[in-house]
Amino acid sequence: MKRILFMITSVTMLIVLLSGCSTGEANGRIRYDHVAMPEETDPYYVIGFADYVFIGSTLSDGNAVTLPSGNKRLEYDISVNECLKGNLAKEIKAIYPAYYENDGTLVLMEGDALRDDGLPEKGKDYIFVGTAQPDGSILLESLYAKTEYNDDNYQKFTDYLANETSVDRERFHSSFEID
Repeated sequence: MKRILFMITSVTMLIVLLSGCSTGEANGRIRYDHVAMPEETDPYYVIGFADYVFIGSTLSDGNAVTLPSGNKRLEYDISVNECLKGNLAKEIKAIYPAYYENDGTLVLMEGDALRDDGLPEKGKDYIFVGTAQPDGSILLESLYAKTEYNDDNYQKFTDYLANETSVDRERFHSSFEID
C-alpha cells in the first residue's frame, strides 16, 4: 500500500511541476525532468502496474496535447501489431511522457537509474507499456514508455509478463480497449 501511495504522490508531484509548461517549436535542445519512480529498476513491478503492454508502430510524429490536469504531453497515433497484455484496437492514440517548452526545448523524463533516450520515431516498431486513465486515454509509463522492438527485447518482455508482480491499484479501461 505504501508503494501505491508513493507512486500516486510522485505522479501528482510530477503533474504539478509540469503544469506550467506549454508547447513551442523544437529547437534541438533537451532537458530532463526527474520522475520519482521507486521501482524504476524493477520491470516486473512496472509491468504488473501497467494495464497494457503491446508491440506497435508509430503512425505519426507526436502532437502536442494538454491533459485535463493542464500538463502538456505528446500524443502519438499507433498501429497495434500485437497485444502482450490487455486487448486494444488496431489503431490507438497514446500519450507519451514528454513535451516541448515554450522555447522549443524537448523535456524528457529521467529517474535515479534510468533515462528516456528520445521520442518514438514515426514508422518504427516499439514495445509500449501504458496505463488506462479515468478519461479513457492511455498514458505510456515514464521510463518504460517505449522500448525498441527486437527479438532480445521481446524475450525480456515475455519474461517480465510471465513473472510480473501483482499490483493492487484502481484500474480503468481505455476507450481503445476491445472485448
